Amino acid sequence: MKNLKNVMSVITLTLVMLVSFNVHAQKNEYSKEQVEDVKTKLRQGMNSFVESVKPFYKKGMSFEEYKLVLIGKNNKNITVEGNALLKKAYIYISNSTSSGKIIDEDSTIEFVKALSYINKSNSEKKSSDSEFLLFGSTMGNTFPLANNTSNKKDYPCRWYQIRCHLVQLFGDSTADDILVAASCAFILLIGGSC
Repeated sequence: MKNLKNVMSVITLTLVMLVSFNVHAQKNEYSKEQVEDVKTKLRQGMNSFVESVKPFYKKGMSFEEYKLVLIGKNNKNITVEGNALLKKAYIYISNSTSSGKIIDEDSTIEFVKALSYINKSNSEKKSSDSEFLLFGSTMGNTFPLANNTSNKKDYPCRWYQIRCHLVQLFGDSTADDILVAASCAFILLIGGSC
């Protein structure tokens, strides 16, 4: 548990440093408020994702059944990051975890790793198919419920559109900053450099 807290501290500090790069150049320090702001944004992103996949859960479903409903035949190709993100959402949903508790307590690890995968894959492949690849689709929008948005009629995001959830919450430029910061945080965690 102590190790997990250390990892989260490294992720949070790295995200703050990257998201607030312009502030860093002027102040050379990070406030507790900036750290908390980044944590909150990532937790809100996770909550948004959970809310988008919640309508497809039926009480008593196993994780494998739930994954099959969302991903269909692609479930054999799902990435480790996509599987971990769906598993975390499934746990929250099957345990009836409130949005407030997710926003207050989520570790953000699964969400950061998924964002990191998307950002890295987009930059390496110079394509925008990373959100499909994250959840196992190698041929674009082939998920059984791909055209279903969340239960909010005016909400434009499909369940698998992680970046779209961030844009809806924070706007285009902040969503991009969060994607870049998450990617770098993960690279630093595995011993690389940004």
